[in-house]
Amino acid sequence: RCLLAAADLDCLEEMLKLVSIMSVDTIFLSSSNSNEKMKMQRQKFTMNEGDHLTLLNVYKSFIAINKSK
Repeated sequence: RCLLAAADLDCLEEMLKLVSIMSVDTIFLSSSNSNEKMKMQRQKFTMNEGDHLTLLNVYKSFIAINKSK
């Protein structure tokens, strides 16, 4: 349903990325003794608008880093 709506709203590419990311368990590392540095790094991607935009930020950063190499 979201993919069909995304086509009408001109955001199909972003929706496909989200569906792909959400099809795996998690993209964030976590442990019982997560340190402050890990929390601060994750907070760089966090969006107040929600987790879906946070996931898109992580994806865009990953692609940007790989392109710069």
